[in-house]
Amino acid sequence: MKVNKSFIKFYNATFKFILKLGGLDKLIEYFRKVCPLLIEDLDAFVAKDGISGAARYWNKVLPAEHAEYDLKHDDKELVLIMHRCPSVNALDEPCREYCRHCSIMYGDLFKKHGYKFELQKRGPDKCTIKIRRAE
Repeated sequence: MKVNKSFIKFYNATFKFILKLGGLDKLIEYFRKVCPLLIEDLDAFVAKDGISGAARYWNKVLPAEHAEYDLKHDDKELVLIMHRCPSVNALDEPCREYCRHCSIMYGDLFKKHGYKFELQKRGPDKCTIKIRRAE
């Protein structure tokens, strides 16, 4: 499975369109309504096996997308270091809020399952994700 560049370009254009017409609040609303549909498989892995399920999911999906990443986890925490995001790299001009959809869709999913989610952007195609049980 490699990154579907046409799909990525389509939703990047959609993000830009919504941002231009409705502003950031409307874009965030869109992320909250649509993004959960994109990660139903991850939701099932997390519901069944928590952090270990998320690790299994990403270790299956990310290599197939040719992502450059490191992932470490134990029973309490998962750390995903994205060295090169394949989606961002498929775009000539990413929406300035492009990476926010990851923060919202994954953040909402993990919160639903009782986890704290943190995404730290480290560059245009680099980030670190930390997930741990909420206290």
